[in-house]
Amino acid sequence: MTATGLTVTPTMVRRLARHFGTPLYVYDAAAIDRAVRELGAQLPAGARLYYSVKANPLPEIAARMRSHGLPLELSSTGEVQTAAAAAALDGAMVTGPGKSRAEYRAAIGSGVRKFSVESATDHGNLERAAAECATAVDYLVRVNAPAQGRAAMRMSGRPSQFGVDPETFDSDTPLLRGGRFARFRGLHFFPASNVVDESELLTSFRVSAAAARGLVDRYRLTMLELDLGGGFAAPFGTASPRHHYPRLAAELTRILNEQLPGPRDGRLTVSFESGRYLVGGAGVLVTAVRDIKRSHGKSFAILDVGINHLGGMAATGRILPSRFEPTRVGSISTAPSAGSAAPFAGTLAGPLCTPADILVPDAAFDELAVDDLLAIPNVGAYGLTAGLTDFLGHPAPAEILLDGDRIVSATRRSATRISLPPLPPRQTMTDPAAVPEELPRIGESD
Repeated sequence: MTATGLTVTPTMVRRLARHFGTPLYVYDAAAIDRAVRELGAQLPAGARLYYSVKANPLPEIAARMRSHGLPLELSSTGEVQTAAAAAALDGAMVTGPGKSRAEYRAAIGSGVRKFSVESATDHGNLERAAAECATAVDYLVRVNAPAQGRAAMRMSGRPSQFGVDPETFDSDTPLLRGGRFARFRGLHFFPASNVVDESELLTSFRVSAAAARGLVDRYRLTMLELDLGGGFAAPFGTASPRHHYPRLAAELTRILNEQLPGPRDGRLTVSFESGRYLVGGAGVLVTAVRDIKRSHGKSFAILDVGINHLGGMAATGRILPSRFEPTRVGSISTAPSAGSAAPFAGTLAGPLCTPADILVPDAAFDELAVDDLLAIPNVGAYGLTAGLTDFLGHPAPAEILLDGDRIVSATRRSATRISLPPLPPRQTMTDPAAVPEELPRIGESD
């Protein structure tokens, strides 16, 4: 536990596990506060930092980020609802491709006034939705600019569903002019994610700033905000310390002075986004050993957590690493183990009915017994939300946010089914009147 830098102690973990059961995600508010301060100190003076809610959408975490002055970056109707429930919509921006008019209307109706658009169609949907709501909104245009480096997840500089290619703006100039209700505010870049090497991160920001300068000059843009995205890396599932970028603030300031002098006189806001850096190190996943067995000469410890609850969705770019680094933190049982604990060397597997549910193929412990508790560090970002939560129907883990020894929130997600409205009387599936002009999206039928 100490390797993660958390204020959560093994004694606290055992107490929480015995009360709430396992598996259990525990988030440390003090670690979140520290990460916000550390990343802010590594950015140029006056920069705006968005919290990417996709990393961890716990409402109390969203509210805490807003209390630090961080607006939220949202990418779905569900995240908008989360931010609204946390009273954290002030200054928020909705991003992502394929947004429907209905989704835009829902976000505007909730109070969102800033968006990132990804195409001419996306821009048209925003303009029409804003007109239908009779509400003026601002937008940034996401640019699929050239990219360099070897980031863990490349987001631009290649054929992509994200952003507008710079060479297509000649045919899409309405994107840069704005409309009556949707007003052009600036440009949005996000070339890469999870960039460990500081030089590569600086290169990605430098290329984006140069691309922004080129568009500003070519189309004589009045740009009020330049969002350079993120890419700030954090370890996942191992006890490694969080990455630091000691040259970032000074080098970025120099780059911005060269390319875009506006930030220095207050005419231009430069923004960044982060999720995993801010919350990744603040979370630990606590799991209990349910069984220890031998099979064909090899030992297996069966845990009550698997890929359903820990980053099992490879599409996030968070493919499971070759090994997590869990730490034994005692037992969920208050009774002595009666000598059942023994050295263990073998596989840590989850409870799912699939051979793919392997967390650590070659774990080793000085001793391990049924009912022992293991803590997996640095899983506050893309842990539960990137898992396969509905696969095989196991209950979701409890999620606990601690501030020191005080429980801020203790909740458990629950997936429910809702009944959809029937077709109107006397209409059939072949009746054209039964199909609305715009089909509803998930969550809009009720």
